[in-house]
Amino acid sequence: LGKMHLWSYKEFKKPGIKPSYVCAVTGQPARYRDPVTRLPYSTPFAFKIIRDQYNKYLRTIKGNPEVKEYLKQFE
Repeated sequence: LGKMHLWSYKEFKKPGIKPSYVCAVTGQPARYRDPVTRLPYSTPFAFKIIRDQYNKYLRTIKGNPEVKEYLKQFE
């Protein structure tokens, strides 16, 4: 009988490159995303700025009852 070699190997898939996000306020690498605006942010202060600007933008929308109801909680 001849020698028989069966080569088996485990195939490893290369992990995909994780996209890097930059904070919309500071320009630093962002670890978090605002669930409402979907903007990336790096610090709690940046999050506050994003939300403040979002609320200011919402105040410019007239005639939308959902927006009006949402803004009532901030009065």
